[in-house]
Amino acid sequence: MSDHNEQEIFPGVYLTDFRRKNTDASPSVAAAFDINQVSVLDLHELQNKMFHLKRSNEEMKEFDPEGKDPEIQEFIQENIVLLAEYEQQEKLIKLQLEMVSRHQVQ
Repeated sequence: MSDHNEQEIFPGVYLTDFRRKNTDASPSVAAAFDINQVSVLDLHELQNKMFHLKRSNEEMKEFDPEGKDPEIQEFIQENIVLLAEYEQQEKLIKLQLEMVSRHQVQ
């Protein structure tokens, strides 16, 4: 029997967690560490997406500086909406990281 947690995510496609288990830490500390680690990765991924969306909008605005191409303007607006959603997610992740950090200190 394997110590690794395996989960079927699609028919015939499995996700296996090969991370080492930390047996020294209490479950609450280990869980907080895992949440913290995942949140930092999520934050970096989200910030990368935001960077590329902003860059894409700048490039589209340079391509259509007078805003005459309706498709390009539609794409820019879609990106603006998506950026607003990502900014809210970013705030929530930062808040979560702050709360976990405070909990670990206490």
